[in-house]
Amino acid sequence: VNKIEALNELVSDARPDILAITETWLTPTNGDHELAACCPSGFSAVHQPRASRRGGGVAVIFKSTISVRRHSHPTFNSFELIDCSLSLRPIAIRLLVVYRPPASSHSVFRDEFSSLLEQIALTNEKLLIVGDFNLSIRDQPDDAAQRLLDSTEAFGLSQLVTSATHEGGSILDLVFTRSSDDLVRGTSVLGFFSDHRPVLVSLSCRSPRFPSMPISFRRLRDIDPEAFVHDIERLNLITDPSDALDCLVAQYNDGLRSLIDKHAPVVTKNV
Repeated sequence: VNKIEALNELVSDARPDILAITETWLTPTNGDHELAACCPSGFSAVHQPRASRRGGGVAVIFKSTISVRRHSHPTFNSFELIDCSLSLRPIAIRLLVVYRPPASSHSVFRDEFSSLLEQIALTNEKLLIVGDFNLSIRDQPDDAAQRLLDSTEAFGLSQLVTSATHEGGSILDLVFTRSSDDLVRGTSVLGFFSDHRPVLVSLSCRSPRFPSMPISFRRLRDIDPEAFVHDIERLNLITDPSDALDCLVAQYNDGLRSLIDKHAPVVTKNV
């Protein structure tokens, strides 16, 4: 959620109804406020922060016209979870967002995730499980990744992402659904948002009605690095730095603000 401009750009370009986010880095004390502040206009959010230490956290951002009900679970040791029922009339979707930290035990994850699947397997809602599993399934899955695929297949779930989602070329961000639900039309992987690429999931249901609202963002990904560095080298901060600390700070703030406005001006669109 420190990528608010990029989040707004993603909403403007992809026009999603629902966003599932991992590694929010929100905390139990400030998470609600920070998440509300970064929600695009017309969207609401729910989240589950990591309770014990920095990092992690999962969230769902959704159009405010969608009815959302959360389900509670005991804390898992090997992964983080937010579990929601979404009402997109006439269908109901059970959405689970999972984040498995890279260092978590494979064996504990296998047992805990299988236990979760047992709990939700008989839901009458259309089931959708998404998230960053930090297990690469591309080409030749390793043992832990193959066990995950075998376990989900045993519960009638199919994994739908087929293109790399991480800058290292791995498929770490996964989408599981039941074929019998006929919920997902297709998936596609978008441009890099961070070291991960967003996965766009197209659902077989009507998009909820949503009034047009303005959203502002900067196209930071379109900045030409060479031109940006060229202009930085010509700032007064570099060519004629002030001897006074307050003036030096002003040179820094004003100079960088002017460069951002030049190379990535604020764009406002109705979405």
